[in-house]
Amino acid sequence: MIITVSRATCSMNEPDRQDIQGPGLDEHRAEKSPGWFRSVEKGVGRSFHVAERMISRIAQRRTLSVFLVGLLSFLWSATFSLLIRTPRPMVHDEFSYLLAADTFAHGRLTNPTHPLWVHFESMHIIHRPTYASKYPPGQGLALAAGQVLTGYPIVGAWLSTALACSALCWMLMAWMPPRWALMGGSLAVVHPIIFEWGQTYWGGSVAMLGGALLLGAARRIVEKPKPIDGVRLGLGMVVLANSRPFEGLVLSGLVLLTLCAWMMGSLSLRWRGLLTKIIMPLLIVLMVGAGLMVFYNLRVTGSALRMPYSVHEATYGVVPLFLWQEARPLPKYRHNEIEKFHGMMLEDFVRIKSRMIPELSIRILTYVILLIHVWFLGCFILLFTFPMLVGNKLMCAVVVGWVAFGLALLTVSWHQPHYFAPAFGLIFIWEVQGLRLLRICRWRGRRTGRLITRAFLVLCVACLLLAGMSLSRADQEPQLRSQISQRAAVLSHLASEAGYHLVVVRYGREHNPHAEWVYNDADIDRAKVVWAREMGPARDRELLNYFNDRKIWLLEADATPPTLAPYPR
Repeated sequence: MIITVSRATCSMNEPDRQDIQGPGLDEHRAEKSPGWFRSVEKGVGRSFHVAERMISRIAQRRTLSVFLVGLLSFLWSATFSLLIRTPRPMVHDEFSYLLAADTFAHGRLTNPTHPLWVHFESMHIIHRPTYASKYPPGQGLALAAGQVLTGYPIVGAWLSTALACSALCWMLMAWMPPRWALMGGSLAVVHPIIFEWGQTYWGGSVAMLGGALLLGAARRIVEKPKPIDGVRLGLGMVVLANSRPFEGLVLSGLVLLTLCAWMMGSLSLRWRGLLTKIIMPLLIVLMVGAGLMVFYNLRVTGSALRMPYSVHEATYGVVPLFLWQEARPLPKYRHNEIEKFHGMMLEDFVRIKSRMIPELSIRILTYVILLIHVWFLGCFILLFTFPMLVGNKLMCAVVVGWVAFGLALLTVSWHQPHYFAPAFGLIFIWEVQGLRLLRICRWRGRRTGRLITRAFLVLCVACLLLAGMSLSRADQEPQLRSQISQRAAVLSHLASEAGYHLVVVRYGREHNPHAEWVYNDADIDRAKVVWAREMGPARDRELLNYFNDRKIWLLEADATPPTLAPYPR
């Protein structure tokens, strides 16, 4: 068995040769191959040959390529949402981001504390010193853009996902020939996890956008420093700081360390020119971004250096950010559902710490399976091409950065795929470079690599279709999702009726705290429908008197099905 590959194609900058530069130019060259191999290759080769030629022509116009990737992503997300499944907020985080979006869409950074705020307490939200989401403003701003432009926050998720895919294509153009960058951007469009970010409200695309800006600017600085790249580098860091602060700090630190090592090792580098071209624009952008973040913190928490997340954790949280830290004792909560929710989180944290090695192994496997398009073939590509790419210093930096970022994430108490969003660019650089190498590989003189890469692209589309089928059935899954969907139905029904409404929510003793009903708009008093917790006759009387101009309902959340009836006076 002989596998051959030209190492010349490992170069990051020089154009591809053979099959890579001109796809399928020798398609009709005779080979001594088995009949089945020639049949398979010719059967799919003709259609791929036409598609690859078209991609090569489009890729020669870089701006058009970046635009088309974003447009394709937006159209696919919008089509799925409009024709197959309307996205609904399902988890606590999504409702918190929607509160931020509604706040920003009304031209405010935060909201005043409501006089009866204890009836409106819920997960991942603070009410004092102001009423706001606990999360950084990045995802909320994206959703607010959709709400302002169209009245629907989910459009902001489509737009942010489209921008992230475009930014990824732009980033890849600094690392490889345009044709492969365009293919990498197209792979981002059909990536199941990225697609899912465009169908949910808690996102991941904003962080991926920041990471792509950071990695694309850093590569261009190494190639030829320009002031605009210093601006892009700083902008990527600011976006990361306002979407995934810890993960963004890790990636920014890795990139800056790599740039410092490059500057120290470049003997011909002119430091004065670098200061004016890169460092000064970078510092200006970072200072502006830091100023805006300080102003936001001042308005929301009253302290320039205290983030809303810190206020929430000090008020409600028990689980620390990192696994090596100790859990805090449960504070005194005003509502059983909130206490039960944080108690469940504490139990999960204790369980994770008690079986650390198996848990970390599961996390590593989860990241590998979820982050690669077709995990078994993707793993093969990464492992197969690693020895061939290791001789390239920049690719070594990519691999080391990817591993270091993953190790940093293992120290965090919780793990979700969107935590890895800032470093998605590193995965795509490695994966697409692996496809470049694999494409020109031959086995016993046959172009097996080209057939495998084409099969990989087909499987990527198949995985996207499977992800779409899974999302389309999401509302039919467990009882928890069904109850949250019923909340959306009740809200739609009341919003269509005349007048304003107050819904007093009554929970049973065995209520699942993940099926939460009490979430409100940014301006509670002017909201069409207000959701409030039942707190006993004395406390509820004050609530009923305050909203005496509304039609008041009592919702039995744990009835089967949940029942809505006029509130008994």
